[in-house]
Amino acid sequence: MCEGFAATAHRIDTTIDQDPAAAYQRSVAYLDARLAAAVARRDPVRQTVQWQAWIHYRAYTEVQVAPYAGDALPPDTAEQRHHAVLVTVQPVGRDGWRGPLERHTVVCTLQPSTIGWRISGYEIG
Repeated sequence: MCEGFAATAHRIDTTIDQDPAAAYQRSVAYLDARLAAAVARRDPVRQTVQWQAWIHYRAYTEVQVAPYAGDALPPDTAEQRHHAVLVTVQPVGRDGWRGPLERHTVVCTLQPSTIGWRISGYEIG
């Protein structure tokens, strides 16, 4: 669940996305109803200098997700689980340009729902 969310939330294509928030809109299938509603209400992201550069290069992101091997996460219970992954993101322009690598840790809190476990909270660091 956390792997899919992390990959989707970081997979961006400037030729179809108006801003980086579009990736989060695509990730709602992994979220519980409350968090999905909050993501749906989120305002568009401000157009940063980085985003403008990505648009110039018609960039998309290559995303790799790997297991997390850092600090211990809180123990799982019947009502809550924690999962973390490492995400490596590299913007790639359609002209061959490659931007700097970004590495993030994504920690997800999952809770059971009527359709299985869903992400009820997350932190990206």
